[in-house]
Amino acid sequence: MKVMKMLFMLLAMILSTLVSFSITAQDIEINEVRTAKFINCDNLNPQQIGAKAKNDFIRTRLPYWNKDKKLLGSNVVAWINNNSITAIKHGYRIPLSVRGTRKDLGYQVIVNCKDETITYQIESD
Repeated sequence: MKVMKMLFMLLAMILSTLVSFSITAQDIEINEVRTAKFINCDNLNPQQIGAKAKNDFIRTRLPYWNKDKKLLGSNVVAWINNNSITAIKHGYRIPLSVRGTRKDLGYQVIVNCKDETITYQIESD
């Protein structure tokens, strides 16, 4: 009976460890697409839209995206290379680079001027 109880406890510990690893991996893995309301950008040039997108990320999105904050760490800096902004149907594709103390991330940002939306997705490594 004692052996059975010890075997059961060992199995429970292993299962608990496996579950905690899978939860941690899910918390850190970010590949979802996030879309939010954005300003009307019909009268803005690509550089102005890029600046608005960067500010939107730093001031409006990142403070509430705990997974991203956990990945990046503190002291986050974001920038956009204005020469990399490309026009697409109804808007712009903007590569956003973000550096944190733990990790650097690249986001593909899509601004849809017609629908007044902004979409963020982390670029895969």
